[in-house]
Amino acid sequence: MLNKLSEGEKEAVFQHFLLNNKHNEHEEIAGAFQRTYHQNEKNAELLLTAINKIPAYLSMPDLKYSYIRKCIYAIGAQPNPININSLKILSAHQDIEIRKLAEHQLNKRIELGRWENDKFRKQ
Repeated sequence: MLNKLSEGEKEAVFQHFLLNNKHNEHEEIAGAFQRTYHQNEKNAELLLTAINKIPAYLSMPDLKYSYIRKCIYAIGAQPNPININSLKILSAHQDIEIRKLAEHQLNKRIELGRWENDKFRKQ
């Protein structure tokens, strides 16, 4: 069914299902927000919510932080300055691991900009 939808319609489906607990595709959806759906400022807020609403099947620490890392990378891919602001919010998170992941991504975004590829294309 997804193959018949426009990119905008697919993005809306992924926005809905990222916060829906009736499936096991959260990591793949978070990856789609990093790779494909990174032009909509609303996605950063959605990803912030996803980090604080971990599905039960991802509650084990290894799975949880793998998912959170993907969400944080996806936040970094979102438009400036919303990506930087969202990462700053996470860098003050009560969870130390989330803070570390957010600080790392924030430093990368500040150093390299939104897309590392832009830096390498100019060389």
